[in-house]
Amino acid sequence: MSMITKLRMRMLGVGAACTIFGAAIGGSAMAYQSHMWGALHYLQGAQSELAAALPDKGGHRAAAM
Repeated sequence: MSMITKLRMRMLGVGAACTIFGAAIGGSAMAYQSHMWGALHYLQGAQSELAAALPDKGGHRAAAM
């Protein structure tokens, strides 16, 4: 094999490895996470409650929002 062919094969291998690794990382990041969805639900509920609360809270309501 010539030096250029070996280099091309190595670059092809590195490219394939990067593609597989990237797909594995991306797929795991998109997995359903029930605790995160639950936390988001509770945070949205808290924001609704803060919006409905009276504004006279010494600035704490505004800071929380």
